[in-house]
Amino acid sequence: MPIACPSCGCSFELAPEGTAAKATAACPACGRVVVVRDAAVVPLSGEAGTVPFDPGTAAALEPLEADATAVGMRAAVSLPAGKRVSLAVLSGARQGDVIPIEKPRTMLGRSGGAADVQFDDPEMSRSHAALEWAGGGAVLRDLGSTNGSFVDEQRVDSHALEDKSEFRLGYTRLLLVITDRD
Repeated sequence: MPIACPSCGCSFELAPEGTAAKATAACPACGRVVVVRDAAVVPLSGEAGTVPFDPGTAAALEPLEADATAVGMRAAVSLPAGKRVSLAVLSGARQGDVIPIEKPRTMLGRSGGAADVQFDDPEMSRSHAALEWAGGGAVLRDLGSTNGSFVDEQRVDSHALEDKSEFRLGYTRLLLVITDRD
């Protein structure tokens, strides 16, 4: 059964498990655990974490921490080996800055909060978004911000990023830059 990860958009097959009414699968790209159920077999119950199967569904559980379990995880959560990762600030109060990313989960937000990287941007929430690395790829994840996170001027809850991907948080436009280490 084909499904698409609601976090990074990766398409993969969910193997049929006989007559199972509910199934889970870890996304091979980002590690997020996706829970689906067969609406014909399992009636709507309001049970948290399950929805009728729909390839475009947004229902899923948060990804497990890398050290929580090795089941379903293809790679530990880490920055790409042999690469230098940074954010170039294209517009906003820190325009021209290049910010090195040194953690596999880096929180981005407005000054005065607990974010790892802070911006003097009144349109940004204190805990606005996170840049996460899992399975060798980057994902921008909105953290419930008031004004949203945007990729190609489309509001996103989460979106897979690659080298030279641009995104906007508040008035601040950023560019993900991935280069080889010297």
